[in-house]
Amino acid sequence: MGDAGLSVNLLVDIAEVVLRVAREIEPHGPAGVSGVVPLNGSEVLVMRWIHHNPGTCPAEGATATGLKRSNFSAVLRSLEAKDMVRRSPDPDDARSVRLYATRRAETSIARLHDFWRRRLTGALDQASADSSLSEAELLTARMVLERLSAGLRTAR
Repeated sequence: MGDAGLSVNLLVDIAEVVLRVAREIEPHGPAGVSGVVPLNGSEVLVMRWIHHNPGTCPAEGATATGLKRSNFSAVLRSLEAKDMVRRSPDPDDARSVRLYATRRAETSIARLHDFWRRRLTGALDQASADSSLSEAELLTARMVLERLSAGLRTAR
C-alpha cells in the first residue's frame, strides 16, 4: 500500500494508541494480576512462540522469533529455570529436542488471557456505553494489527 495511500499522522496515532493499550494491559503494572510469571520481553517472545507452536525445535523458534540461536538458547535456559518450558527428545531425530510449555506456563498464560479479557471487555463497556463495537469491527481491528505485525517482522 505504501505511504501514498495512508496518512502518516494516522499511523503515528495508531502507534500511540497501541502503546497506551499495551501499558494498560501489562500484567505486572498498576492494574496487574497475580499468578502470572514475570517475563522479560525476549522471554515473552519465545514463550508466545512455543505456546502457539508446541513441539517446535530450537532452530525453528530462533528463526521465527528473529533471535540469534545463541540468544534464543539463553532465553530458553531462563524459561526452563522458571519452569515455563520443557525439552523433550525428538522421536524422529535423537540429536534434536522439541519444546513445550509446562503446566505452570499454561496456568500463567490462562491467567494472563483471563486478565486481558476482563480488562479489555471492561474498557470497551466503559468507553462505549452508547454504542458497542460489532464483532466485524473487532475482526477488522485485529486484521489491521496483524498486518502491521507481519510487515514489521518482515522489515527486520
